Amino acid sequence: MTAINHALTGSIIGFVVVNPFLAIPLALLSHFILDMLPHFGNQKDKDWIKSKWFKLVLGIDIILTIIFGLTLLTLHPTNYLIALICALIATSPDLIYFKNFIRANRNKKIKTNLLIKFSSVIQWYEKPIGLIIEITYLILSVSLLRLILHLG
Repeated sequence: MTAINHALTGSIIGFVVVNPFLAIPLALLSHFILDMLPHFGNQKDKDWIKSKWFKLVLGIDIILTIIFGLTLLTLHPTNYLIALICALIATSPDLIYFKNFIRANRNKKIKTNLLIKFSSVIQWYEKPIGLIIEITYLILSVSLLRLILHLG
């Protein structure tokens, strides 16, 4: 799942749950639950993370996620701080892939660890067409977030 979708889900948890002792673990758990849904990617192709298409989507994803975080900081709605922390926590497990992204683009061998192995097992449907699911999820999440903020 894209970072923006993880961040939106984490922030929704933060806005709804509010209690950081419950919201933060739920935000972390949400990452792995979202990764179980069909989504964008291509695990089968080892050169996928070097492709222009992947880099374009990744760049847009990073920009959207940063804009979202800055928007929360700028507008600072009620409970924005726990929502922002939960957004960061929900997104953070994907940081394990950053080194491999750099390594792959330098034509070096990709390394693995238990978290990467676990992630590859739960991400059973990761294909380019999954971008449609990602965009649909994004629209639904933004709509839910707007509703939560409007009601709050």
